[in-house]
Amino acid sequence: MAIAEKEKSKNKKKGKKAKLALLRFLKKLRVACKTFQSGSDFFDILKSLKSILKLYDEVIPSTNLEEINETIKGIESGKKAIDQACKTLQLDIEKTISAIPVGAGLGSLLTSTFIAAAVVTGAAVGIFNYTAATIFVNTRACQEVSLDTRLEPWQISALQVVGFDLPNPIPGTGEMKLRVFPSVVEVDASQGDLLYLRAYGIRFPLGDFRGISNVIFGEGKAADLDYVQDSVMLRTLSKQIERGETYTLVVECLSF
Repeated sequence: MAIAEKEKSKNKKKGKKAKLALLRFLKKLRVACKTFQSGSDFFDILKSLKSILKLYDEVIPSTNLEEINETIKGIESGKKAIDQACKTLQLDIEKTISAIPVGAGLGSLLTSTFIAAAVVTGAAVGIFNYTAATIFVNTRACQEVSLDTRLEPWQISALQVVGFDLPNPIPGTGEMKLRVFPSVVEVDASQGDLLYLRAYGIRFPLGDFRGISNVIFGEGKAADLDYVQDSVMLRTLSKQIERGETYTLVVECLSF
């Protein structure tokens, strides 16, 4: 038992180090992506990422490791391809940081620590207003949907703190406005009528919409979206939610 606990503690510490190393690389990548002059500059910075992945491969989930490696393998030369690879790689790394288990309640240790500190000091409202992004959730011609209640109480509380506080039930037709902390948000519409969101390391089902005909998720308000390019129907899409920006999730049902 003592050996098992020691190994668990060791992995937890290594997980924290992996998160920190990836966060530092992500910060470096975001700056570099704006200044790349050639493909060779981009491939040079990837060397340090590969070193991080090799050093912490024990604690990085295999799925996330595969996603990053697939992105790296698929990178082509040319500025347009490099720009797209920069965006994809940033999302892959954000997801990986959230997915590395370190025993923290919200999945991302830094996020949960930040939120807890804000609440305890009474600074939550000010910090939230400064950092929040807006996500509109539009439902069109769907049946009224009751939120799935399989989440643990602490998960529901955590999601409410960071802004994912949806009405229950969700109206069949209507618009809900969420003010959320910036993070990577994943919309999973690959399960037919079952729609899932993932944020802060928590995957939560919105419920069974029965007869979904399209799901659209993109930056801007509903009128700004491209209903073909931004469609996530029968697939999963992750998007980095930035401070002060507006995003919209549209759920359309068959009678629309």
